[in-house]
Amino acid sequence: MFQTPLILTIGLFTLSTLPSSSLSPSVEIENIRVIDGDTFIINELERVRVACINSAEKSTPEGIEDWHTAQDYFNSSSTIFLDRIGLDKYGRTIASVSNEQGVNLALFLLEREAAEYTPYNHKTYCQNQIPLERR
Repeated sequence: MFQTPLILTIGLFTLSTLPSSSLSPSVEIENIRVIDGDTFIINELERVRVACINSAEKSTPEGIEDWHTAQDYFNSSSTIFLDRIGLDKYGRTIASVSNEQGVNLALFLLEREAAEYTPYNHKTYCQNQIPLERR
């Protein structure tokens, strides 16, 4: 499906490539809004679900902690890379997310117990992305 990396630069965000959607091939991003530990929205247009993990819903005490952990990740990053792998049944982009330091968001959340390994329909992809000791 989508194998093209997406580059976001935090502050004045720049997307280098996008799948066919309502966003143009190059667009400035004004914000990333974290919904919960495993979901965020770019410019209020594209909802992104982090591949290979599941975090608690924000309506729970654990979910609030997971949300803060994801927010910390984005606040400490200057560039975000998305590797889109498809869409889920809700129309969200499923993507592997990393920053300019090469830190993968799924691994960041797993290491901090802010998510659990959940491959859904992307088992082979997730097995290649998440080391065995983190699953």
